[in-house]
Amino acid sequence: MALIFIALSASIAGCKEEKVPLGVYCDENVAETVKFSSALTYGIDISPPVVKGVRAFHEVDLSQVPIRSGSALGLLANDGNGVFYSQPCKGELCGFDSGLRIIAKCRSEPQCKIVGSYRNRTFYPLYELDDQGGHICREGGQ
Repeated sequence: MALIFIALSASIAGCKEEKVPLGVYCDENVAETVKFSSALTYGIDISPPVVKGVRAFHEVDLSQVPIRSGSALGLLANDGNGVFYSQPCKGELCGFDSGLRIIAKCRSEPQCKIVGSYRNRTFYPLYELDDQGGHICREGGQ
């Protein structure tokens, strides 16, 4: 009985959210970045999303993102207040259900949108333009 409790405790602890720093994946340009990020997140059979008007954020804003530990792939959303939300995906790719779950977390907040995905502590942008006409991948001169 004690062995079962220890195993369950370890399993639950592996699903706890922790704040982690995320690096940013950027390709040659924003279109290529979104295309690659979309293929990684949704697969190659799904067209890349057209997401615009997200709240502007920068790489430094990704220094403490709450992510469930042990999740290989997940979605990231943010809102007009700059709060980030994460949702692990089931399986190799993210599906419609993962998108619904993450939007449910912030739907009462203005500008609640899926902005990207994460895998192995890297952020993969899925948006084209923020509300200031910029993009996180343009910070480094892109």
